Amino acid sequence: MSNMSQDLVNVIYGCLLHDLGKVTRRVTGGGVGHGHHGASKLEEWIQDSGKDSKKFQDIIDCVRYHMAGEISKAKKDNYKLDDNSIAYICYIADNIAAGVDRRNDLDDETEKEKENTYSHWSNQLREASIFSLLKFNSEDKQHGYHKLITLEAEDKDYLEPNIPNLDSPNFEKNKSVYENLEKKLKQRIKEIDFDQDNIDSLINVLESICSYVPSSTNKDEIADISLFDHLKMTAALGSCIYLYLEKNKYKKEYTQKTYKTILKTNATAFYKEPVFKLVKIGLSGIQNFIYTIRTKNAAKILRSRSFYVEMLVEILVDELLEEFSLSRVNVLDTGGGSAFLILPNFKNTEKIL
Repeated sequence: MSNMSQDLVNVIYGCLLHDLGKVTRRVTGGGVGHGHHGASKLEEWIQDSGKDSKKFQDIIDCVRYHMAGEISKAKKDNYKLDDNSIAYICYIADNIAAGVDRRNDLDDETEKEKENTYSHWSNQLREASIFSLLKFNSEDKQHGYHKLITLEAEDKDYLEPNIPNLDSPNFEKNKSVYENLEKKLKQRIKEIDFDQDNIDSLINVLESICSYVPSSTNKDEIADISLFDHLKMTAALGSCIYLYLEKNKYKKEYTQKTYKTILKTNATAFYKEPVFKLVKIGLSGIQNFIYTIRTKNAAKILRSRSFYVEMLVEILVDELLEEFSLSRVNVLDTGGGSAFLILPNFKNTEKIL
C-alpha cells in the first residue's frame, strides 16, 4: 500500500467510526445525540488504552460533528471547529451515503422539527431482510427481521443461518445485545492504532460486529441497510472527496476556500460535482478457462483455476488502490471474475485505469 497522508488516514478512520454512537446510544435508549455520545465513548476508550486522545482529535471531531445540527452547536459548546476540519468531509460523505440508505435527511431541519421526528425512530427496530422489498401479493405487508448477532466465532448464533423472522423485537432484549456489542467494540478499538496499517483491521472489526446492526431505526422505512455497510460506504466516499479536493485545490472555484465553505455552505453546488467514478473490473472468458477440463482430478483443477481467477482480480484491485492511494473501503464487491470500486474522478482517472 502506498503511503497515505495523515489527513487521508484520519478521514478514513473518522468516517468508519462516525456512527459509533448508534451502537452506544441504543444501550441507553435516549439522552444526547448519537454524535456526541459516540465521540465521548471513543475519547474514553482511546484514553483507557493509554493513548493521548488529543492526537486523534480530528477523528473524534468526525464522530461528534458529522451532522449539521451538531456542527451548529459547536459554538454553543465553546468548541472551535476549524473551517478546514475533516469533519466537514465526513458530514457530506455521510449525507451522500445516507441517500443510498434511503433515509430521510433530517440535517437541514430545525431542532424543533427534529424533536418532533424522534417519535418515528425506535431502538427496538432490527435489520430487515432485503427480501422484505419483494411483495408477492397486495396483502403482503410483513417484514422479516434478522437476529441482532455478530459474525464472530464465539457467537453461538453465528453457527446457524440468520433466517429472518416476523417477531416484534423487544427493547429490553435489544438493550442487552447492544451492551454486548458495545463491550466488543470497546475491546477491539482499544487494541487498534489509528494508522494506515490498521485500517483493514478496523474494517474487519466493524464487519464482524455491525453486519446485523441496522444503520437507521426509522420505523417509516425498511431498515435493510446494515450499520457496517453505511460506515464503509461513508469512508469510501470520504476518501474520494478528500483526494478530489486535494487534486483540484488550485482550481478557481476552490482557491482560498475552506472545507466548510465548499462542503457545507455551498453543499448544493458540490453535490453536482462529478467527484466519483464507479469502476468495474471484469475478466472475460473465465467460464471456458475454468470449466474446460478434459483430464482426471477435474474437481481439484476446477478449484485451483477458480482460486487463480479470484487472486488475479484481487491483485488488480490492490494495484488500483495503490495507484490512487486508497484502502479496501473503496472496494464494493469482488467475486466471479469481477470487482466494483468507487474511485475519485480525476481528469486522468480513465488514463490510469
